[in-house]
Amino acid sequence: MCRGRKHIEEKTLHPEFPPQRLGPKIASDTAKILDEAKIPNFVWEWIELAPIGLPRAHVEIQFIIPDIFLVKAATALTAAKLKICKAGPECRQINDIPTSEPDMHFHHHPHPHEVISLMKQSSMAWKLDITLESPAKNDPDFMLSNDPRFSGHSMLFSPIPSGMYPFKMLTPARLTECYLLLLCRDVDIKTAVMLKNYLGHLLYIKKHVQGPKWFTEEDIHPRFRPLWRELDQETLSTIYDQVRKLRVEIGENGFKPSSGQEIKYLDRLLS
Repeated sequence: MCRGRKHIEEKTLHPEFPPQRLGPKIASDTAKILDEAKIPNFVWEWIELAPIGLPRAHVEIQFIIPDIFLVKAATALTAAKLKICKAGPECRQINDIPTSEPDMHFHHHPHPHEVISLMKQSSMAWKLDITLESPAKNDPDFMLSNDPRFSGHSMLFSPIPSGMYPFKMLTPARLTECYLLLLCRDVDIKTAVMLKNYLGHLLYIKKHVQGPKWFTEEDIHPRFRPLWRELDQETLSTIYDQVRKLRVEIGENGFKPSSGQEIKYLDRLLS
């Protein structure tokens, strides 16, 4: 059974981030700083390679932050001796990563090609309810990085070692839905490279993560299931046609952030 954050032994964070490669310690330290500053957060897409025990050469760790907390999050990380990259979207390291552009990012000294990014919730997971609470066992939306379902592997970032502060991430089913929503939102808007990036993540999850241990098709909202079933069966043009159709069904309001406490993900999004 994974332990909630309040049960992890408290340790004083080093005044500067450790000079190590991006990995669980960096994600753990960052999450701890944000949590102690009362900033809701979670790590984006951490789960994908963990279930099958593959090493992951991360060049970027992305933290999703509610929009209203973005500046506060940057202030908290700056106080921990991280420096915001002044180049912003013009930064070569960001341009070289085929993912969504971060709203703010920090280079990890002494490995400047490795990046810690802050992303507005409205750009990636606009219908989720992100809180400071640790997810309950079998929470449908979130899980912790010390969840025992992760397979053990010396080169994996999960499960994190005992005693290390656990960070929050999406469950595989919810990550899948987020990527499907991004695909629907951005079809005919974002570049072909970005759309193929979304598809690549989805196909990887379908091939290597979906299963009894993690999630089945029934864990995905019924509106998404036809597209999910056919992702690896159809040509790219046919998939995009289905995505466009689903986008029309969802409607423009489905791609706008919810406000206040009325958020409760897909039941409200697709009702």
